[in-house]
Amino acid sequence: MSETDFVYCKDRYINTHSCNFNNHNRTGVLYEVIRILDGVPLFLEDHLERMFKSAEIAGTKEKLPDYETLETIIRGLISQNNKNTGNIQLNIDPLSEDGTDIFCGFIPHHYPTEEDYRNGILTDFLFAERKNPEAKIIQKSLRMRANEVIKEKELFEVLLVDRHHLVTEGSRSNVFIISGDTIFTAPLNMVLGGVTRRKAIDIINGSGLKLIEKAWKYTELLEKADALFLTGTSPKIIPVAKCDGARYDVENSVVREIMIGYDKMIRKYTDAHR
Repeated sequence: MSETDFVYCKDRYINTHSCNFNNHNRTGVLYEVIRILDGVPLFLEDHLERMFKSAEIAGTKEKLPDYETLETIIRGLISQNNKNTGNIQLNIDPLSEDGTDIFCGFIPHHYPTEEDYRNGILTDFLFAERKNPEAKIIQKSLRMRANEVIKEKELFEVLLVDRHHLVTEGSRSNVFIISGDTIFTAPLNMVLGGVTRRKAIDIINGSGLKLIEKAWKYTELLEKADALFLTGTSPKIIPVAKCDGARYDVENSVVREIMIGYDKMIRKYTDAHR
């Protein structure tokens, strides 16, 4: 699962080949994927805060290590591997039979190309919904279905549509819709609140743009949306060019303003946390 030399497994750093990632990637395990940029775990506080919230929703918060312990594990992994760029996955199984099981390691990643950011990416719908969407817990069946559709249709991402025909989120991203001068995104009680989603909302509010937390029906998205963008750890903020045949404005000025604002936020954070 990793091209690096070391992972953190249970209570120590060990050789990657001595640890089977699948044993620590079971359905029901709490997890976070954290982007490493210039040796800095990007927005680490937000990621760990979300993990603690997920544990609280699952009723297992008291079994998690504290913030300082998890930060030490992550920064130690970066140092052990001498790797300054990539994605780290942190898995915690607080209900493991032999005590809280911690796994942390670099995982393969796919970052968009400059062409993707310039021309936008391709998406389609997946009629499925996440169980307990507010908690970031591994759900293998949903991820497998999403991956199959993405591969079959040569997409960048799929957008989840729930039983009420509402577009909630992407399989590994959050969705923002632009109509006129207003931005829409599904409310937190319907989605996994991504860290990049939160940062995008901060940028939107700071810029005086109008944001409404409301989910759209997928038919409305096809017929009435001017522009779409996704937010996520790997894609950052990226425009959508096409979804299920409908085309969107990838040069939309609001999308571009938010993209620029997020890149500035990243630079400010990495400069302050080296």
